Amino acid sequence: MSTKERLAAVLDREGLHLLAVEARAGRFDDFESPSATPIRDLVEVLHRHGLEDLAQRAIAGEWDGTAEEAQVWYEWEGRGLLEEGRCWRKGGEDGHAAERTGRDEEVCQRRNDC
Repeated sequence: MSTKERLAAVLDREGLHLLAVEARAGRFDDFESPSATPIRDLVEVLHRHGLEDLAQRAIAGEWDGTAEEAQVWYEWEGRGLLEEGRCWRKGGEDGHAAERTGRDEEVCQRRNDC
């Protein structure tokens, strides 16, 4: 069962059916949420509902994405995003400059676009 499904099941048991629907849609998922801080968002919602025990479980990482979910995201979307973001142009005296970290210089040279 996926992390978002496990979370949704808990929310359903607590009678928070609308939040469970949002969880299944990925609102609190590390890899599907449009938010940069989905678990923090979840903790805030749980606090508002007075569910301190569930908020503490979220803080403890119970609904963090798994390594398997990270791999699926990487294969589906992450690899392309990371490759596109390794070398980017910005205004400089010579018209562009590359921001590089780690292996990125090698990637930029191989791609020959910096």
